[in-house]
Amino acid sequence: MYGFSISLTNHSALQTMKESLKQKGLTCLFLIVTLVVTAQQGPQRFYAASKCGYKLQGAVLIPAIYDAGSEFIEGVAIVLKGEKRGFILENGAPLSGFEYDDAGPFVHGLARVMKNGKYGYIDKSNKMVIPLLYDWAADFTEGLARVKKGEKFGYINTSGEVKIALQYDDANDFSGNLASVKTNGKWGFVNPSNDIRIAFNYENAHVFHDGLCWVLKGGKPIFIDNEGNFVKDQPEPDQILEQKTKH
Repeated sequence: MYGFSISLTNHSALQTMKESLKQKGLTCLFLIVTLVVTAQQGPQRFYAASKCGYKLQGAVLIPAIYDAGSEFIEGVAIVLKGEKRGFILENGAPLSGFEYDDAGPFVHGLARVMKNGKYGYIDKSNKMVIPLLYDWAADFTEGLARVKKGEKFGYINTSGEVKIALQYDDANDFSGNLASVKTNGKWGFVNPSNDIRIAFNYENAHVFHDGLCWVLKGGKPIFIDNEGNFVKDQPEPDQILEQKTKH
């Protein structure tokens, strides 16, 4: 119902899914699956009477008292009561109260959270280490996170410093040291210093995976390499436009 994550425990199933998603260009979904599969060694979610709890090696560890919950990532799970989100540790102890309107998983020790329509980032003591300044924010990838104020996107580092000014009309996460960004109706690619590495020649663009990125040029979907060279044609897969979530 709340769709926190996807659970897989079989390694061969993971490999099959990886190849299938790779062929379709759904890189972000595979990254989510990878995080969840990695988490499978710890407590596992279960549902009873429409409530979520956690078991460890088949025994109930945390009773089913939550309306929904994520898997444990970096030793922390997001749990939901009513419309509010909080965080718990693997022993069931609360990391935070149910105080957030939105929340993401911990990545490199930081989790994005939203209160009163603004996003910031907390550490594992529930300290707000990056203030609630942004209208939207993504999880950290390659040490940078996409953030949005008004209608413009930029990137911050894990210290909260703005590394790329909020100047773009749209943006994707960094992957392979490049991020696709949009300005004046066209997409191009920049590095973490905001140097233009691939010119703004595309009507749409996504993220790099295994050295390739899906782009739309002249109405034609193709794959390019990290220098902007054409590699091959590729019809746009179903749902590829959903690989990032933002307002």
